[in-house]
Amino acid sequence: MSEHFDAVIVGSGFGGSVMAYRLAEAGLRVCLLELGQAYPPNSFPRSPFKLRNNFWDPSDGLYGMYDIWSFKGSGALVYSGLGGGSLIYANIIIRKDEKWFIKEDLILNTDKTKWMVFQKSHDNSKNDNL
Repeated sequence: MSEHFDAVIVGSGFGGSVMAYRLAEAGLRVCLLELGQAYPPNSFPRSPFKLRNNFWDPSDGLYGMYDIWSFKGSGALVYSGLGGGSLIYANIIIRKDEKWFIKEDLILNTDKTKWMVFQKSHDNSKNDNL
């Protein structure tokens, strides 16, 4: 079976997820590719000792998001996971006031309308204890 997409986006980070949303909103068929797994609320380590479980070392039974790459003269700490760059904030989110969540038509320069995002809908969330 073959599939046809109007756009293929690699990575679900800040840029990829917004691009996928906007293209789908415009009616295009979008394929979003992501290498990493999903990390639901409360799955991040809460102590330095538990951080070791978030590294990638299959020989030790570890399949976390972080991996250390070593090269001659340099090294890198890389990661992969659903959400891309937003994951490196380690589940720290500063809430914005509702007035930040607006949608405006920049082409027609129309009035701003509020998105259906309300602070009170998140206040009773089970994720508030993060």
